[in-house]
Amino acid sequence: MQRGGTDAGPFTNNQGLPTFGRGYLDSITETALAGAVQAWDFYNLTADTHPWHFHLVNVQIVGRAIFAARPDGSPIFGSFTDFSGRPGHLSPPDPNEGGWKETVRMSPGELTRVITRFDLPKLPGALGNPKSPRTGGHEYVHHCHILEHEENDMMRALVVT
Repeated sequence: MQRGGTDAGPFTNNQGLPTFGRGYLDSITETALAGAVQAWDFYNLTADTHPWHFHLVNVQIVGRAIFAARPDGSPIFGSFTDFSGRPGHLSPPDPNEGGWKETVRMSPGELTRVITRFDLPKLPGALGNPKSPRTGGHEYVHHCHILEHEENDMMRALVVT
């Protein structure tokens, strides 16, 4: 499984408040080859439930778990239990969460594992092969759909090459 994401130290957001993770304009950590299938683990370290939205791709929820944490609250990656306490196991998604989704619930203190395939859209030849001037790849985003969170940089770029 690829390790990337927003597991960086604190920074100051656009309102001057201390924030954890990475900002939108920080270097790209989420990348995929066109056609690749990847599983992503999201660790929610906040007290909020985040409706996490993906551009370009739909995801399927593999499962959720309670992750082990250090005294400072940071996750111990790979150390988790399902909701009945079985180490290393995921609890299945809720019945209404079956199938492909563009937005997934990420609950506090939980690991949410999703899987997706990064297929680029088929474009008419006249459009060429547009790429981001910032990254040189096909740039999309994933972000929290709570407007105040999105506005405060809870958004990351995803680049497909």
